[in-house]
Amino acid sequence: MKEDKDQIDDLIVARLSGNSSAGEDEQLFQWISASEENKRYYLEQREIWFSSGYAMESFDEVRGFEDFIYRSHIGEEAPETVTFREKVMKVFWRGISAAAVVAVCVFTGYKVGELRMNDNFAEIVVEAPVGSRTSVTLPDSTRVWLNAGSTLAYSQGFGIDRRVVRLDGEGYFEVAHDKNKPFKVESKDMCVTVLGTRFNLRNFADDGEVVVTLSEGSVAIDNLIAKNSRRQTLVPGQRAVVDKRNGRMKIEETDASNAHQWIYGYLFFDEELLPDIAKRLERSYNISIVIANEELMYTRFYGNFIRENQSVEDVISNIASTGNMKYKIEGNQITLY
Repeated sequence: MKEDKDQIDDLIVARLSGNSSAGEDEQLFQWISASEENKRYYLEQREIWFSSGYAMESFDEVRGFEDFIYRSHIGEEAPETVTFREKVMKVFWRGISAAAVVAVCVFTGYKVGELRMNDNFAEIVVEAPVGSRTSVTLPDSTRVWLNAGSTLAYSQGFGIDRRVVRLDGEGYFEVAHDKNKPFKVESKDMCVTVLGTRFNLRNFADDGEVVVTLSEGSVAIDNLIAKNSRRQTLVPGQRAVVDKRNGRMKIEETDASNAHQWIYGYLFFDEELLPDIAKRLERSYNISIVIANEELMYTRFYGNFIRENQSVEDVISNIASTGNMKYKIEGNQITLY
């Protein structure tokens, strides 16, 4: 380890006791992310801390710090046959003969401390404002592109124990492979679980459909709308479309590359409902669109446009020419009828 071991122990204790500053947390997380060895050391020290019971309400910081440091370094000269946990248990539970009591106390102290630790992690939120797009690289090297009007949220402790993000909107994911920690994208209506893959997920709160399109690898889909629905798996070149009104999901073949053309500035509509197209245009061009006729709500359109080179009027005009639809522009509002 490049950093002084005592300094790292100080940072760990400060974090676990809830007395760390934002700067100390950032320094610790950077150190943990630097190598698997660092991550393993942190998890071992965290387990000692939680198992010792100092994560409970009545916490004496000075006593806790001294005892933690002592417990972390006991038995350094012990034979290799003695495990890390055995060293801790030998000292901490000396004099307690009831094995059941030991097991219950260790488990309870650890689980309570672990829950409080996870609760203390701050949430990081990345947002792509209306009219723009953005991208972010997560601590595990996963890359995520966010379409206009989308947000991605994840824990400050992302990647330490698990990899879970929450998406509201549309995102294209290039997930770093980690067989021990599946990557999960959670949204209100669907949960997507992967190991390492490339896929596009669109689920804006006001859209009528959820769409997952797989480009590479495999994804497992849990439909959260339909009760008792079975987990479905996609292979490359497939997409799953879920109707939010009834929870029905269909899996179909598609040209997966079209689904994430938006990251290159294209607007690609693949037989989408007009209301969802209207919302995408609103988010992309920061305008308001009103659909005046009920029958248009169930009409689907296909089209491909270049956002930077074509105005919203160009897009609307092309869509209108493919069906029985007219439009009217008044200031920042477009009415379709």
